[in-house]
Amino acid sequence: MIVGVTYKRPDYDPIGIMKKGEIHDLRLHVERVETMYVYFIYGTVGEPEILRACKELFVDPITQDFSYTHEGDSLKLITEKNAWLVQVKSKTGVTDAVGESAMKAMALIGIHGVERVESAFSYIIKGKLTESELRTVCEKVLCNPLIHNYRYVRV
Repeated sequence: MIVGVTYKRPDYDPIGIMKKGEIHDLRLHVERVETMYVYFIYGTVGEPEILRACKELFVDPITQDFSYTHEGDSLKLITEKNAWLVQVKSKTGVTDAVGESAMKAMALIGIHGVERVESAFSYIIKGKLTESELRTVCEKVLCNPLIHNYRYVRV
């Protein structure tokens, strides 16, 4: 199961606002940067448990929304069009503290059957960036290439 957590409004998204400023510091113009926290939940966990985890652990109901899918690609959670979608995830062997904390928290509230949780961070970038400019943004603003992998797609 894959869960995505987004902000209800772009002006509620502090990381998106900060990343937009850092992209502008590179002398590149983007209209908007929005973020999505992504949780890949592996194991025998049903939809009721996922809904409970979202409502009790992952989401601030005042400022955030969530969506989830059974499909294997978290980019299916993003409905934005005419944008770049970038996903940043820890490289194999790098500790995923967010994923580990999510798994422990789910167990603490009585959600069992979780074998592993991995986390990622997705960015929705609206603006006229070339693919080369986007790669620069990924490597200088959105991730640390020593510990993160990233992938992107234009939608």
